[in-house]
Amino acid sequence: VSQSRYEGEFMTNEKIKVLMYVDSPSVATGFATVSRNICDILYSTGRYEIEILGINHYGDSHKLPYDIWPVFHGNDPYGREKVCSMIPNMHFDILFFLQDTFILDFVPGLLQNLKARSKKYRSVAYYPIDGVPKPQWIRNVEPVDYLVTYTEFAKRMSNEVCPNNYALS
Repeated sequence: VSQSRYEGEFMTNEKIKVLMYVDSPSVATGFATVSRNICDILYSTGRYEIEILGINHYGDSHKLPYDIWPVFHGNDPYGREKVCSMIPNMHFDILFFLQDTFILDFVPGLLQNLKARSKKYRSVAYYPIDGVPKPQWIRNVEPVDYLVTYTEFAKRMSNEVCPNNYALS
């Protein structure tokens, strides 16, 4: 029996469903390397079922053990509008974002939509900051349940803008 990530409910012999909005682990970018490492670790435990909303993925075949959905749409290579229409119809326990926070400008509206639909899940944003961010860039991820930064510097910058979220590094 494993404890779910919300409201102390218990699930019996069910894998935790993770929906990830990330650079596809099947491509060659820095974000993809990070997402591939995270996916490999989660998958190796046998406790997680992973689905990817894949930035830079165009439907090419791959040998990874999870579904990767292309999100490129129109003029937006990040597929922000597309994922906002996809995510509310998908099943997940954890919604995971890995991207620069200035790209995650759709997150507040998306999470508000999910809340209005009474979806039960937890959200995580894992992000880098390598300079002084504009406050709006941090506010883009403020509604996320767990903010996790790459570095202590990023944690400090995040907590200066959104002190109630207590970003972790």
